[in-house]
Amino acid sequence: MSNQDFDKEKERILNQIQNDSIIMFYLDSSGKMTIISSGELSKTQIKISENILSVIEPSFILTVVLFIEIILIKLQERISLWFRKN
Repeated sequence: MSNQDFDKEKERILNQIQNDSIIMFYLDSSGKMTIISSGELSKTQIKISENILSVIEPSFILTVVLFIEIILIKLQERISLWFRKN
């Protein structure tokens, strides 16, 4: 990302923070998560943040499903990489 693109994106984000209701998930290097909101959340924001938070301490079934999903994604990447080489 160029400096100009970075500056545009920074301005867009700052504008949203000042003029719109946002929610941010901040994750530090130790894995501690902080949630910051800048106002009243919409139903869509609440629904999506609930989905994100449900993966933090997933049930056994969700853990298995996520494990399978990760394996399939890695397999797909390897297969597509193999086809790109040929």
